[in-house]
Amino acid sequence: MNSQFLASKAYLMKKFSIPTEQQLYFYLGKKFKFPICNKTDMIHYIYFLSLSHQRKAFGDSAKFRVIELLNQKNNFLNSMNIEQQIALLAGLSNLLIYDETLLESICKVIQSNLASINLRERLIILHSLQKLRMENHPIFALISDQLNNQFEFMDHYDQIIHLLIQTRLYHDNIVSSQIIEDLLKKFMDQKNEVIQNYFASFNSHYCQLMFNIFPEIIGQNYQDAKPSEQNQFYPHFQKLERIYKIARRVIDKRTGYKKADYYEYQNVNFLNIPIEKNQDILTKLENNVLNVLKTLNIQFNSQERILIYDVDFFLPNNTIINCNGPLHFIMNPQLQHIGHSPNHQTVLRYQ
Repeated sequence: MNSQFLASKAYLMKKFSIPTEQQLYFYLGKKFKFPICNKTDMIHYIYFLSLSHQRKAFGDSAKFRVIELLNQKNNFLNSMNIEQQIALLAGLSNLLIYDETLLESICKVIQSNLASINLRERLIILHSLQKLRMENHPIFALISDQLNNQFEFMDHYDQIIHLLIQTRLYHDNIVSSQIIEDLLKKFMDQKNEVIQNYFASFNSHYCQLMFNIFPEIIGQNYQDAKPSEQNQFYPHFQKLERIYKIARRVIDKRTGYKKADYYEYQNVNFLNIPIEKNQDILTKLENNVLNVLKTLNIQFNSQERILIYDVDFFLPNNTIINCNGPLHFIMNPQLQHIGHSPNHQTVLRYQ
């Protein structure tokens, strides 16, 4: 997906003479009025808005902007190859946009070209369909079974993502515990110890996987977490726990994009680095919520970390307000809410 995003970013930076990704995203996400687009511009706009990490700072603005483009009914899909359509599927799932006609067309192309799609792309397809709650689509079960059977050929990080997908399905009673057991055994039986880089997405995904496999450790101190021996996956915990402890520590230290080994190269123990205050710039929605809470004299902590989650406002009685909430709701081009993402369910389950 990165190649499509980079190409679109370069195309749009040149088109608008805007030098940085952040400035370009702000312009397209807030200020620019889209004309009736040709197919080329349409594709680049959608890729950029849906695949850039800048979308996370814009609440639901990116979702509405892409829906605005889709509602132009530009028949751009016919001009896209299979790789481009997979990238489009990933972008729609990032913003939780469910355009049934578009998604069905993409799924048909995927099914007819499945033999030529590599493991990484199949995993992206599976993850995207799950985020859009399309687990009942025939292509989902087909790819899920294929990846289960080819699990040992994935790289380490992709295995974690696939395990995360499958354990969510297990909690939804879609797959059996035996499938999880078989995947964990393959994961544990890898001959070579993986040298781990504790980058941000790895940490959160690995910890979430541990929560899915061992729900009883959620409320425990991660330094001495102990799952129940009645948990059927208990025998795997000892081999999984070391990476879990380090990932949780890195999250707590807010090392951001700096990997844990960065500090070791500087001859500084990263565990001794003080926890940084989260100083993200508040969005308009966050400021509005802040004003309401103050007007109602409701006590709160802002920009709090609960377990591995960054929450915007933490109120009494364990009430959480997240201002990127609209992104957790799946919406169709008619602006109707038709469901919510597994991520939304995950956060709710652990509070």
